[in-house]
Amino acid sequence: MKKFYLVMRDRKMISEISSKLAGSKLFQFVGLSHDIAEVEQSLDMLAKADIVVLENCFNADELHEFTRALNAKAASVSKGKRIFKAIVYRHNEKVPNLDELGEMGFDIGLNIDESQQEMINTLSMKIFSDTCNMLDKCISQILADGIDIEGFNEELSSILHSVGIPASLLGYKYLKRAIEMAFINIDCVTSGVTKVVYPTIALMYKTTATKVERGMRHAIESGWQRADIEIMEKIFSYSYSSEKGKPTNGEFIANIADFLLVKYRAERKVYISQHLEQINRINALIDFSTYDLSDLIPNH
Repeated sequence: MKKFYLVMRDRKMISEISSKLAGSKLFQFVGLSHDIAEVEQSLDMLAKADIVVLENCFNADELHEFTRALNAKAASVSKGKRIFKAIVYRHNEKVPNLDELGEMGFDIGLNIDESQQEMINTLSMKIFSDTCNMLDKCISQILADGIDIEGFNEELSSILHSVGIPASLLGYKYLKRAIEMAFINIDCVTSGVTKVVYPTIALMYKTTATKVERGMRHAIESGWQRADIEIMEKIFSYSYSSEKGKPTNGEFIANIADFLLVKYRAERKVYISQHLEQINRINALIDFSTYDLSDLIPNH
């Protein structure tokens, strides 16, 4: 559940926005300020929020001071912390486009006339999209040339070949990237392949989450019958048997990543320490992204 903080003067708007967001069960109310002076006195509370929603009643200087103070506070709390800023317009006011909002220092524009579902969809999709883009950027920086550990990339390629997956399959690339992600941060998988892995890889390869999932599934199912049984038992151990059938995408990724984590434990420790700032940011983004948006993720 994401936390929201309101900066508003109009009592009716406060009541309406609170009701729509809190009533969705996706968002939790954590505080209210009536003006920018109150905001500056409540920055510790605001820093705990995921979204701050403002009424469109402040002048340009006040908005600038608000965004400056909030961004500085978020950065001081955590380099991976992202607080989304939304602004609400009244019935007869035009909501600016994304470029105009960006120039103002805001991420999302809402209209008070929007239904609860429309408002939730607008907020959720923007949060989901931006979080995936940030994850993609952070992970791509680390994985630009593969994991920089001697022998790691060759070992991973050998494992995928041994379990019957040829490099010619599109799913091979997706699985390889997902295993690299899980090796760096196993939370990528334990937090849910649907919420983190599929959409992030989809961004990397300019495709959709559904196509990533299907590509992985096809690769696993195509290779399973050709796989080296000894390697399968070594990596998948208790989770592998002819009776159980093929592993899920998540099980496949997690088992291979875990095998590599054990084999390269010492080298990984050094690697993580060398990329600590980026990995901490990835951790924060994964934590932020893992709430139930499964019905809102674009799959087509």
